[in-house]
Amino acid sequence: MREINAAWAVLGDVRTKERYDLELALARAQASRSQRSTGAAGASLRPPTPLLVPDRSRGEGDDAEYGVWSLAFRYLPWMALLVVLGGIFIVTAFAGVKDPASAPRRGTPGNPIVAAVLEIGNCVRFPSAIELDLVDCTEPNQGKIVSLVAIGQPCPPGAAQSYVQDEHRYACIMRY
Repeated sequence: MREINAAWAVLGDVRTKERYDLELALARAQASRSQRSTGAAGASLRPPTPLLVPDRSRGEGDDAEYGVWSLAFRYLPWMALLVVLGGIFIVTAFAGVKDPASAPRRGTPGNPIVAAVLEIGNCVRFPSAIELDLVDCTEPNQGKIVSLVAIGQPCPPGAAQSYVQDEHRYACIMRY
């Protein structure tokens, strides 16, 4: 496995493969010259030892050796992905409604909804069995918030509990 990894490290890179091919050609030329001079027949040609395998522990074969374009093509897709995701994050973070007056509101012209600040003394109406809308107290309403309690705490006598999901607590409402 070590030999395969060493061969891949040499042959997988264009520059080291070129150097290896040159060393192999040089070794063959020297072997054929020595065979002619000694007259030895059948001497086997061995490829040169891959001395050009980069030693990563010493910083050899780092990306700096291959230039800026190699780095750009290696990291450009990841950088583009990060830029796109960052853009999506920024757009969605600032995509909320800036002007509360232009925000869509439920209600009718005769029953305007006031700002959604849950406080004692706010007037409410119930559009359904599970919904609670804050309304202007000068308009028709169905009750008034008399206290705010944490989950599991009781309301004062005569007040009904309504869970306010956004605030994670109960509003005690005195109904009319």
